[in-house]
Amino acid sequence: TGGNPLFVAELLGYMREHGQLVRNAEGEWWAAASVDWTVLPARVEGVIEERLLRLGKEGRDTLAVGSVEGQSFTAEVIAQIRKTDDREIVRRLSTEMSRQHHLVGAAGVERAGSRRLSHYQFRHNLFQRYLYEGLDEIERSYLHEDVGNILETFYESRLDDIAVQLARHFSIAGLDEKASRYHRRAGELAAARHAHDEAVQHFSQALALTPATDSAARCQLLLAREAVYNWQGKRAAQADDLAALATLAATMNDRRAQAEVSLRRASYARLTGDYQTAQAQALEAVLRAEQSADEAVEARGYALLGLVSRNVGSYKEAQSWLELALELARDLHDPNLTAQTTYFLGLNQFSLDHYVRAQQHFEAAQALYRVVDDSQGEVNCLTLLGGIQTRQGNYGSAMDYLRQGLEACRRIGWRAREASILGDLGTTLFDVGDYKAARSHHLQALEIARDVGDREGQAISLDTLGLVYHYLGQHADALASFRQALALQRAIRDSRGQGYTLTHLGYALADRGDLSEAQEAFSQALSIRRKLDAGSGVAMDDLAGLARVARAAGDLVEAATHVEGILAWIEENGADRIEYPVLVYLICHQVLDACARQRPAERVRARTVLHQGVALLQRRAAAITDPGLRQQFLDNVRFNRELLAEKAKNPV
Repeated sequence: TGGNPLFVAELLGYMREHGQLVRNAEGEWWAAASVDWTVLPARVEGVIEERLLRLGKEGRDTLAVGSVEGQSFTAEVIAQIRKTDDREIVRRLSTEMSRQHHLVGAAGVERAGSRRLSHYQFRHNLFQRYLYEGLDEIERSYLHEDVGNILETFYESRLDDIAVQLARHFSIAGLDEKASRYHRRAGELAAARHAHDEAVQHFSQALALTPATDSAARCQLLLAREAVYNWQGKRAAQADDLAALATLAATMNDRRAQAEVSLRRASYARLTGDYQTAQAQALEAVLRAEQSADEAVEARGYALLGLVSRNVGSYKEAQSWLELALELARDLHDPNLTAQTTYFLGLNQFSLDHYVRAQQHFEAAQALYRVVDDSQGEVNCLTLLGGIQTRQGNYGSAMDYLRQGLEACRRIGWRAREASILGDLGTTLFDVGDYKAARSHHLQALEIARDVGDREGQAISLDTLGLVYHYLGQHADALASFRQALALQRAIRDSRGQGYTLTHLGYALADRGDLSEAQEAFSQALSIRRKLDAGSGVAMDDLAGLARVARAAGDLVEAATHVEGILAWIEENGADRIEYPVLVYLICHQVLDACARQRPAERVRARTVLHQGVALLQRRAAAITDPGLRQQFLDNVRFNRELLAEKAKNPV
């Protein structure tokens, strides 16, 4: 109604009389699901008809042509169709129809090449609707074709600006080939600005207008729509498009298209945790790319093989594939592919807890992503740079990175990455002792990960929720979360994830006094970590867990052996690659302190280890600029609190 009081009152009265406006249980008025918004109440129609009658037939026909273009229309388009002088149409619109009858208003002038275009708009959308509905189907079809062809000529050098309008005009005119072409372009433009729903709508309309016999065009449209579904995390719709693409590719004698389809299927399988299928499809993509001499797809195939190898814990193999991909990307002088592969190399180093090397790769990739304006890549780098800061105890900096990434993710509608960033934020909040906020973030992450079919992401959130429940004293919930995480990780062959979850489960079991089960969990985790990386830093978390279990069981000899291994590793590598170094220092001190009761000479060493741990804790606390967050970190995190209590009992 545009706020017109008469139109508001008449429309609401009409809707109520026809059962389209109903009261709910609270007595509020709601529109029924069956509302037909194209029907106008008789009195409103009468008012509009009366206004239009004052124009005469010539004026009414002029505005009817404008109504075909839309709520806003162009004087010069009307002039072309009505075979009238441009200035005469402008004069009539600006005087008779605007100042005299108040049906239209000027909306600005622009230049398209050397041509002046004068824009007007109906003062009320109901005027445009009434005029348009007054045209019969055949007349509308002719006029839409005329409007589309004229606009195409006027905007010859700026067709992207009006792709949506041209798609509409040619669709209604029944010119399927032209309509499909402009729907596709409109979809591409919408996808580029992350208007995902709009992009899907245009690609779907283009597909509906494209003959089943035009396999090449349908393949390109399905690839475009599948990419948008991937952004949205709509896995069922994405799977349907991939199935259609597989069928098309099988019938096409086009190895490049077949390679691209195999690559998309591999990526989908990896994202949903089906690593075996991902590897097979990526190898198929590489083979097809080699046969068609498509080096760009070949390089992407190598990169994807590297990611899959990383997912299953084959880090050396991943490194080889990724280095091969990077070499080929550089040979091709492809900055997008170079940036992506550099990021993947950083991800592989991050998985190995080699944070300095990982950060170098992420920063190099981020610089490249900025040059090519790749917002997705920048978000990836922000996320992992935040992850590095978390692992190194720089929690304030970590949250800055992650919040920037989360904001960007939501802005571009990337749900899968939104889930992982929420999880990373939850983990950081857990590390600083804000367990309720950590739980909230991971529950949100878990919900999205389930929605987008990300089984690895689900397992990560379940694992951290297990830790949260453990420290909140909800032991049954903790064990249930850990076991759900392990079931998912085993199903997708995520060895690295299993290592973390088994370690966390081990500590939960040890705190409950289930020493034999805790020892088994730590032993399994240690075996996995050493298989993945002989120099693993997080293996020290497992050795510390085994030392805690041995001490609780009264076997100080075994406990001390584990501690010696930990301290030798720290001496050589430092403590930053250990997941919970403060806890590890605390356990080492406790074991050495217990040994000192039998061997007093160990007391000095126990105190040295204690104060090394306290120094690390204080460095991490000092890096938290928010005083409240810093105090929470020191007070709420149990092993931080316990280490400081040990220091109070053992002053220098």
